[in-house]
Amino acid sequence: MKKFILVSVSIVLVSCDGGLSSLFPKLLMSTSSLSAKVGTSVNIEWIGENISNCNASGAWSGNKNLSGSENIIIEKAGSNQFSISCQDLSGNAFQESLTIIGEEIFSGRVIDGYIRGATVYIDQNNNLELDEEEEYTTTDNEGLFELTYKQGILISQGGIDLITGNHVDDLALTLPLYEYNKFFTITPLTSLQIHLNSPSNLNLALGIDKNIDLSELDPEAMKNVDQVYAYIYEKGNQVAILAMGMHAFMSEENPDQKMTHDAFYAIAKVLENELINNQTVVNLESPQFIENVIDYFAEDQFNKNPNMSIDKFALSNMKQVISSFIPMIELKSDDYATSAIFDFSTSTFLSDLRDLNRGINTAQILDAYSNPALYLSSNKNIGINALDSNTDLDFTNLLSFTDVSGESIIDESSSSDSKVFEPSYSLNSNDETQPIQLTNLRNEGDLIYSDIMIDPSIYGYESLSSFEIRVKSGQGLTLNEDSIMIDQLGYSMSNLTANNQLKSVWVSPLTKNSLEQGKIGELIFSVNNLNGIKNELILETNLVGGTNGDFESEESGLIENRFILSTSYSSVN
Repeated sequence: MKKFILVSVSIVLVSCDGGLSSLFPKLLMSTSSLSAKVGTSVNIEWIGENISNCNASGAWSGNKNLSGSENIIIEKAGSNQFSISCQDLSGNAFQESLTIIGEEIFSGRVIDGYIRGATVYIDQNNNLELDEEEEYTTTDNEGLFELTYKQGILISQGGIDLITGNHVDDLALTLPLYEYNKFFTITPLTSLQIHLNSPSNLNLALGIDKNIDLSELDPEAMKNVDQVYAYIYEKGNQVAILAMGMHAFMSEENPDQKMTHDAFYAIAKVLENELINNQTVVNLESPQFIENVIDYFAEDQFNKNPNMSIDKFALSNMKQVISSFIPMIELKSDDYATSAIFDFSTSTFLSDLRDLNRGINTAQILDAYSNPALYLSSNKNIGINALDSNTDLDFTNLLSFTDVSGESIIDESSSSDSKVFEPSYSLNSNDETQPIQLTNLRNEGDLIYSDIMIDPSIYGYESLSSFEIRVKSGQGLTLNEDSIMIDQLGYSMSNLTANNQLKSVWVSPLTKNSLEQGKIGELIFSVNNLNGIKNELILETNLVGGTNGDFESEESGLIENRFILSTSYSSVN
């Protein structure tokens, strides 16, 4: 089935006798598939009316007939945009486009130590869950995997740490896929990127050279090669244990947590805030930083679940325990000692935090973490001297928590010449045969605009005399009284109802069937939160129509169409 993508707007002309007539410059583009493997072909068809001087741009080129069909070979992975620029009968230029995603196999590795048996998939609708239509795979005994490339968020869930043999069932690691690459690594540090104003801020905040691409680096393999990689290895593991620790503590209070996603979100937000506010590299081992992260995390959990109760004394105890233990997580001179730390981190440490929340053995746990080295030494039967700091590693000259005020820090209110990643959106309909569709998404500032397209012929009508649209949205999207803008001549009204629901009614000024296929207006909405929220729009429509020009009409009854907002990213300078 062809997937119809774009329909142009109409021009209304006033005739000499004062009557109204309409000439519709139309351009309908369709494709046999919105995705294809690289090297294979797809068919692109276009049909134009009342247009002239058409030229192709983007992933194809040349002059184009007003209507035509071509088989096009998809030459690259990722987004391939096909555009046609034409003129209407008045000489005004307009352009229509469609995007085909080139698919190609890529490989990758899940690293927090290597993790085997992890479920890996590309989240294409930003709900941070594996949906039925999303392809997935499982990491092998070395943490490796292969998937077909699509734009979205690469996610790893659960698995078993290869070194310790401990299960990390609640650990979710992410990597935003901006552009195709043959190999990616998913690590605790890349898991912070989707929550930052700019992914480049991560390197700045941690004092990592901007030329080091964390999405390609294997810190496990490189940790003994150079001090820089040892530092990245250390920071990644500290971030992971901080996230897992907060999640473990809060798991009983808020069982709706999506694994460690919320914890990484809190770490990322505090990390970036401190970078912007202090203009310096952030010290992850600082008790103040850890306290700020825990406070942010707790507040975020409470906002998501207001009925949750958090004991302030238990929360204070968590801060004390985590702050004392995080500095222990480092690359030791003895590999066995390094392994022992991560074994303890992913077992005893998490269990202790759960007990703190329950109020079990609180005094004993606090006493044990007053000297975490002694506690770990006893627990893992390892000499305490082996847990001393590695004198071969000295990160002082590497970063010294240096001033970064002269660097290009990206925040929400500033612009920069440095490379940043900007989101773009698409709406995926569950039924593309419905008479009302949303197309041509574009974001302008904080708002997202979508054309509302109508085709009454799909329901057996030549034209319409009236219609009603009801729009409902999920928690991640916001509508207001002006969200539906009808640009057809007639009588219209809209009113906001409860729980993010909007209704709009349009009636022909002549009460006869006169509204034909085309754009009827725009839907405007904003995105509140992409962190774990399913961003869904539901359109319920009721059409009244029949033979063009007749006063007699039939009513369709309520028709439902669901759209999921997906997000992709592109780099800009």
